[in-house]
Amino acid sequence: MSTHDNLNQSIFNNSETLREPIVSNEDGAINNLDKDHQMEEDTTKWIEITRNTRRYKATINCIHVPGTDLKAKIDNLSKALGTKKGFLECRPFFGKNEIWLNATFENDETMRQNCNIYLFADNEFTLQPLKSRNDDETKKRTLLIRDLPLDVNKSLLKVILEEKFGEIESLKTRLAGPWYRADATFVNDKGIQENLNLWSIQYKKDLCRIVPAYFTRDEIEERNSRTAKLTGLPFGTTPIDLKEILKQFNAKTCFIPRTRSRYH
Repeated sequence: MSTHDNLNQSIFNNSETLREPIVSNEDGAINNLDKDHQMEEDTTKWIEITRNTRRYKATINCIHVPGTDLKAKIDNLSKALGTKKGFLECRPFFGKNEIWLNATFENDETMRQNCNIYLFADNEFTLQPLKSRNDDETKKRTLLIRDLPLDVNKSLLKVILEEKFGEIESLKTRLAGPWYRADATFVNDKGIQENLNLWSIQYKKDLCRIVPAYFTRDEIEERNSRTAKLTGLPFGTTPIDLKEILKQFNAKTCFIPRTRSRYH
């Protein structure tokens, strides 16, 4: 690097210490600007760039966004928000046992506007204003319900859940393969804590697996590790038909797959 380059680099790195404007003449020497030019520079109105501009973020759990992998999920969320006012970018956040997708907006108003829209078809999960302190508290009051049939009636499901766990604050569903999944957040966590030994609820003819939202992946997999497979059942058998067998063998729940063609 030449002496002239070194000087320019020094000027760039220490610009806040300069007292007067400087220029180089044709032979490379550094001279002060003439007084008239200096006076002209001093009267220029500068626009100050604000440092550390605050951005506003909203988040959604990765499992609620369609896509076969993380990249596809990020792309799908970005496409859904791409034309929305104030949207800037979407990035993943890796929690302890789950992944969240954080969408960044220019200001609080546009962030909250985009939290009130449905992003995907057959999916009621929306962006939520990014929290920090209240996340764990909300999880304690939230129950995850799986294996709900495609014709699930939210009003009926709400009645069943409130009878067992207490008043519901919010109930959201999303499509998950040939089933629906629901997240039920209650006013308090009393009902969930009193029923930790309950692994499923009855919805019509099905037993739908449940788990508190704060359970880790390891805790869920531990539950699934003690599974027995029953075969040779008559066509059309439902979990309710097996109630006595389940009771005799102290089974916590029973899941029966559906056919793709006729959904039986």
